[in-house]
Amino acid sequence: MNTPNKISRKSFFSMMGSLSIAALAVLWYSISARNKVVNGNNKEILIPGDIATGITIMEGCIIAKNEKSVKVFSAQCTHAGCMITRVEGDILKCPCHGSEFDGWSGRPLKGPAYRNLEQLASRFDTKSGSWIITQK
Repeated sequence: MNTPNKISRKSFFSMMGSLSIAALAVLWYSISARNKVVNGNNKEILIPGDIATGITIMEGCIIAKNEKSVKVFSAQCTHAGCMITRVEGDILKCPCHGSEFDGWSGRPLKGPAYRNLEQLASRFDTKSGSWIITQK
C-alpha cells in the first residue's frame, strides 16, 4: 500500500509564503504599470484630474497645483538622482543629502543641488479626466 508523500508544516508555510510574495509582486507590477503609457521614447503618466490644490508627490512627479495653473516637476533630485519624498509646506526635501527645493518653481533653496528640478510637460485629457504627464 502506497503512503502519500507528507510535507512538513515548515515546508508548507515556506512554500505558501513564497507563493504569497510572488502574487503580491505580480499585483504590485500590474498596479504600478497601469498609469504608465509608453509613447515612442517618452513615458506618459496618468494622474487623476481631481488632484488636490497644493503640492503633491505622486508617481515620481511633483505636482504644484493652484487655482490658475498646474506645474509638474520630476521628483528626481538634481544633485545625485535620489527621489524626493517629503514636502514640508512649500519646500521639497531630498532625503539623501538634504537639498531643498521650492515646490512651486523647482528652484533649489539649499544645496548641495544647484540646478532646478526638471519641469515636465503636462496636459489635461478631457476624455479620461486625467492629467497626462510626459517624461523623457
